[in-house]
Amino acid sequence: MSTIESNHPPFSDVMLTEDDIDRLHRSCYESAGRCLADSEMVGKEWIQWLEQHGEDKVLTRSFGDPAEDILKQVCPLAEKENGFMLALSQEMIDITGIQAALLPFASKMMTPSAFYENYPDIKKLSKRLKCPVLFVEEMESFGVGSINPIAAMILREEIIKQVKQETGITPYVSLICLDFDGWSFLNKKHFGI
Repeated sequence: MSTIESNHPPFSDVMLTEDDIDRLHRSCYESAGRCLADSEMVGKEWIQWLEQHGEDKVLTRSFGDPAEDILKQVCPLAEKENGFMLALSQEMIDITGIQAALLPFASKMMTPSAFYENYPDIKKLSKRLKCPVLFVEEMESFGVGSINPIAAMILREEIIKQVKQETGITPYVSLICLDFDGWSFLNKKHFGI
């Protein structure tokens, strides 16, 4: 799918530091908390819990997504996960105005291994946010997917920044809303988590 040469050296002059990744991960939790505070799907007590839990995830540099964390607290029954998560994702999209498309077959896409090899810091950020890169076409068109549109937006901005700095091209990055099962599968496939 991608035309990136896998033997190309990583673009070290545009890499994110661990502190940058921490900052972006914290921003994801904070922005999701503000968004969910405007939602009627999640009680205020869970927003406070999310703030502390998110900070703990950042401080321990653990992988995590605020939408998943809320899901596991509010809807612990596995058979209801997909329905609740799709409703929560849609609520976040509606509140933020982020444009993201639901792509049911996204979990069938190939892992963009060469892109991850050439942009290891994007892979680290993608893994921390649990937001996989779904496709790369000619370094001009990308797709990122998540159950959380805020995480997808954060990753989108970093991809645009790094690719533009390296190539001079401002890529188009599609935001894809994933169902919970597809998202879980992709995180295992891309990152082993």
